[in-house]
Amino acid sequence: MSGTRVACLIVPSFPLAARLRGEPETRPLALLDGPRNAPVVVALNEEARRAGLRTGLSLPQARSLLPGLEAKPRDLEAERGAREALLEAAAASSPVVEEGGLGLLYLDWTGMGDERSLMRSLTGACLRAGLPAQVGVAGGRLAARLAAPNGTVVLPGEDAWFLAAQPGARLGLSEEAATALSRWGLYTVGAFAALPAGEVEARLGREGLELHRAARGLDDRPLIGVRGVRVPREGLELDWVVADLEALLEAASRPLARLAARLAARGEACRALTADLSLDPVGKDQRTVSLAAPSAELKTWLALLRLEWSERPPSAGVTGLSFAAEPVKARRTQLGLFGPAAQSPDALAGFLVRLSALLGPRRLGSPRAVDSRRPELFDLSPYAPPPPPEETTSDRALSRGSAASEAVGAAEPDERLACVPRALRPPVELEVLVEPEELRPLRLSGGDIAGAVQSAAGPWRMEEGWWNDVPEARDYWDVGLSDGGAYRVFRDRRSGRWYADGIYD
Repeated sequence: MSGTRVACLIVPSFPLAARLRGEPETRPLALLDGPRNAPVVVALNEEARRAGLRTGLSLPQARSLLPGLEAKPRDLEAERGAREALLEAAAASSPVVEEGGLGLLYLDWTGMGDERSLMRSLTGACLRAGLPAQVGVAGGRLAARLAAPNGTVVLPGEDAWFLAAQPGARLGLSEEAATALSRWGLYTVGAFAALPAGEVEARLGREGLELHRAARGLDDRPLIGVRGVRVPREGLELDWVVADLEALLEAASRPLARLAARLAARGEACRALTADLSLDPVGKDQRTVSLAAPSAELKTWLALLRLEWSERPPSAGVTGLSFAAEPVKARRTQLGLFGPAAQSPDALAGFLVRLSALLGPRRLGSPRAVDSRRPELFDLSPYAPPPPPEETTSDRALSRGSAASEAVGAAEPDERLACVPRALRPPVELEVLVEPEELRPLRLSGGDIAGAVQSAAGPWRMEEGWWNDVPEARDYWDVGLSDGGAYRVFRDRRSGRWYADGIYD
C-alpha cells in the first residue's frame, strides 16, 4: 500500500535471550531443546559462536569441541514473559503490532514522524526489558526484516532496490524452495524477483508467489494486530529442585523483579499476586495473595510471599515458578505548594503489609456499615487512602481568619455535636437499679460509670432477626447521671442484662 511504513523488531536467538534475561553470561553457553535423552543445541551465545560451535549439534558433540561449554535447557516460562515484555515495548510505539514469529514483530509506523528517533526509543525500551533487539524500517515486511540486523531505514519507494542486492538465503524460504532456487542458480533476491510470476507459482506454489511479490517490493496485506497483555506474567524453570524457603524466595526474586519493572513501565501497580509453583515430580501449587494497598515494590511482594509460604509451605520441592499480577493504575504522589503531600503509595503498601502480618488479614481495612439496626455491627473493605484535600485560596484565607480568632479567644463549642454519642466498643456491661414497672434505669454502676440517674429518655425499642432462631431485642435509653456524665444504655430483653453503648461528650 502506497505510503505505508513498517518497522520490524527482531530479538536474535530469542529463546536464549529470554533464558538469559537479566542474567549476563560471559562463559560459552548453549541452549538445548528436544527429547530429554537426546537434546540438541538450538541457540548459542557470542562466546560459544566464536569458539566455532553451531546449532544442531548434540550436547556430547558440542562439548567434544568445547569442553568448558555450559548448557541450559530451553525455558518456556521465561520465553512467555519475554514475549509479553516485547509486545508491551512495541505497543508503546505503535497502535498496531503483528507477530511474525518467535521474537519477531512488525509495527505500523505509517505517519509516525522521525523514524530514527523511534528506532532509538524502541531499542532502548527493549534493552530496559532485558532483550537486545534490532529494528529496521521499510515499506513492507520483507524489506523491514532484512533491514533490521543493520538498523537500516529504507526510504519510501526503494524497497525493490534495497531487496535486489540481498542474498537469496535471507528470504526465509522452506528447505524445498531454497534447494530449487539454488538449483536454478538464483543467489540474490533481485534474481528471484526477475522471474515471471506465473513460472514461480507453477513451481513453488502460493508460498513462492507471495514471496515473489514481496521480493519485488509489493506488500499490500495490512498488519493484523495482536491483543495487548492485560495480566502480565513472568516465570522461570529451575535447574534443580528447591525445597528451602530462602532459596525459593531467592529464585522468585528474579521473575518478580522483571514483573515489577514491567508494571512500572506501564504506570501500573499490583493489587493481587498469583503464584504458580510446579512441584516435583508432578503437580501444581497455586495461591493468590492480595495486597493491602496496590504496589509495584519488589520488597513488598517478597514479604507477602514469605508470610504465605511460611504459613503454608509447598507440599513438595519446587521445579518452576510463575507469577501473574492483577494490575491497577498506580497512584502517584502529588506535591503541593500549600497542602500536605500525598502518602507515598509504595511506603504505605509496605507498612500495611507489615501491619497485616501482625494483626491478621481480616483485621485490616476500612470499616463500612452493614444492613443492620445493631450499631456495633460493621464489615471491612480494602483500605484505599483518599487523596489529600485540595486547598484553595479561600481555604487558606479562612484558615488565617480562624487563627486570628483563636488569638482573640476560643469560640464556644457547637452543642449539636453532643447529639451523636461516642461509641463504646465493646459495650460495657452494667449493674442497673430499675423502676419495677417501666424498667426505667435509676442507678448505674460498671467500669468507670457510676451514679444516680438524674434524667432519662426512652425507651427506644430495637428488634432485629425475629425470623431467626436467635433474634435481637433491645430497649435503648439516654441517661444523665448525678456526676454530670451522659450515656446511651440499653437492656437486652432476652437476657435482661444492661450495657453502656456510648458516651455523650
